[in-house]
Amino acid sequence: MIRRPDYPPRDTTLVMRTVLVALLPGIIAMTVFFGLGVLFNLATGILSAVASEALCLGMRQRQIQPRLRDMSAVLTGVLIALALPQAAPWWLVVGASMSSIVLGKHLYGGLGQNPVNPAMLGYALMLISAPVAMTTLWINPLATPDLAAAWSAFLGQASDAVTGATTLDLYKTEFRALTATEAARNPLFSQAHLGFIYGYEWVALAYLAGGLWLIYQRVITWHTPAGLLATLAVISAFFSFDPDTATPVWVHLIAGAGIFAAFFILTDPVSGATSPKGRLWFAIGVGVLTYLIRTYGQYPDAIAFAVLLMNFAAPPYQASHHGSGNQCEGLGRSVMTLRLASFGLIASLFVGVIYVITKPLILESKEEARIAELYALAEPLLSDGTIQTPISKELPSDAPTSLVRPLLITPIVDTTGQIGAVIPFRSTEGYSGTIQLLIALDKNQKIVGLRAIDHRETPGLGDKIDTQKTDWILKFNGLSYQDLSPNEWAVKKDGGRFDSFTGATITPRAIVEALRDTMSYLNTHPELLETSQ
Repeated sequence: MIRRPDYPPRDTTLVMRTVLVALLPGIIAMTVFFGLGVLFNLATGILSAVASEALCLGMRQRQIQPRLRDMSAVLTGVLIALALPQAAPWWLVVGASMSSIVLGKHLYGGLGQNPVNPAMLGYALMLISAPVAMTTLWINPLATPDLAAAWSAFLGQASDAVTGATTLDLYKTEFRALTATEAARNPLFSQAHLGFIYGYEWVALAYLAGGLWLIYQRVITWHTPAGLLATLAVISAFFSFDPDTATPVWVHLIAGAGIFAAFFILTDPVSGATSPKGRLWFAIGVGVLTYLIRTYGQYPDAIAFAVLLMNFAAPPYQASHHGSGNQCEGLGRSVMTLRLASFGLIASLFVGVIYVITKPLILESKEEARIAELYALAEPLLSDGTIQTPISKELPSDAPTSLVRPLLITPIVDTTGQIGAVIPFRSTEGYSGTIQLLIALDKNQKIVGLRAIDHRETPGLGDKIDTQKTDWILKFNGLSYQDLSPNEWAVKKDGGRFDSFTGATITPRAIVEALRDTMSYLNTHPELLETSQ
């Protein structure tokens, strides 16, 4: 039987090895349910981290072998590898691992000097830099890939048959229009062994076992994991009074990186708080931020951003709650934080001034872009016709919300009269807010062109509505409202005719529904498009 230490271990190498051992149950569970890509990520992450560590130490003229033997670089490589999608390509793992070591550790002076969690910094940088790979390459545990498929994904050729979005992302997208009962019929839930989420439940249980062992070995204390998990549970339960619109408590705890982060990320003694009260408040802050970003932000799992934000709040806690022997260290870190905050304030003011100065130019540029899109849309009608001055019309009270009030009609005429028009419309149901669109119609109300001219949809996912990314929006050309039945004016997942995007159904659904409402209303009110020109 393993004897519990009388005191917390102080040797860095022993701590790192103990944490690595505690991660083994989670690694085994992830490999069983998510495939061999987990092991490919681990091998690549470790090698990249160790190589980056050696390179940085050499450039800083530090001894390499002693620093590599402390296992800190190995642990960073393991943590970042486990946090990344299981079907991540090799370059994503290398980039995340190197960023963690170089930018998250040695940029600040090496081990013990980093103000932020290195693994979470690497993860966040990859999420911002490669959003498509970071949000669509998660393995579906019900379709665990074999060796060949896992290796193909590692080389950058992942199959859509085994990859997709995470459960948290599904609740923000696919399950958004479903009731709790309908969502529960998804195989991820209906086939779960423990009644929660297939695969994820066992991984969470494995990390929980490893985390409890770390507490038993006195490597970490209960304050941080208890603070994070209790906060997530309480705040998600409080806002889950309507199960048909809220993400369930157990999904918040099991589906994302909650348990993994509670025991293995937030407990970093360098970037986190180190006093009992400080650890508790630090974890509570991460829990609140995680819920807010998951619920109202663009990213389904917000652990990385929440941790990074709270890392800068850890020094004040440390200075407030430490004993006198460690107050100098806490105060020193507080001074560093104040310097960083001051720099951020000055930078924010600078950006604000620049925005005020450039706002008129931005508006002018947007108008030029709108006119350019207008001419591009109307091009098929311009061989014989010309674009006239826009005319504003008030809309009847029964007009759909997709039509912009007042309606600005840009007529296109030839020698015989009006042969078409370009009008704006919008969808307020986009994943990240309102999507502004332009549509060109001929005199028979057939679609000549359709464009999204302004939106904030997720890069790599929802922004596929742009013609620079895909030709999806061009597939409406030539259609009139009467060419399809009302039920066909929908995405295929809703029983309609039009394709959606992998991992991003909300954006195409929003555009198709807005287009359907607009076309339907114009079909019954053709006089709206008629002008005297």
